[in-house]
Amino acid sequence: MDIKIMSYQMIEKAVFDHPTSVISIAAGSDGLFPSISGGFPKVPEKNLVRLLQLLFDDLDRPSIHEVLKDNYLLFSEHQAKKILEFAEWVKEDNSKLICQCQAGISRSAGVAAALSVIYNGTDKWVFDDPRYSPNMLVYRTILDTYNR
Repeated sequence: MDIKIMSYQMIEKAVFDHPTSVISIAAGSDGLFPSISGGFPKVPEKNLVRLLQLLFDDLDRPSIHEVLKDNYLLFSEHQAKKILEFAEWVKEDNSKLICQCQAGISRSAGVAAALSVIYNGTDKWVFDDPRYSPNMLVYRTILDTYNR
């Protein structure tokens, strides 16, 4: 599966030359950085096959959520199942997959890395690239859900 990672700004400027599906992630709250939690970007419609929009904050440990309580949305197993179901459709469509979050660094990288292990057998391209710092809660939850 051809998987790419993009930021909010990158996806709004993107041109899809081939059939493309997008997992778009926005902050579930005003979060730690209210000035950048701007909701979902405008995803180009030309050649867009599927779009999955998810809301969750960039927290990577449930223990942080316990401290912050109701102010933030933690990534869930339910969302992992939605991502895995969506990825199966993408595989059937034979479309490219773009994983997008605000900065294109953590949440989208966690999704991309996990899906890359499942569909391509490696996540090396994500973990070896200094531009990315995958959210490990997202990464582990997707892989754990897949392996159940």
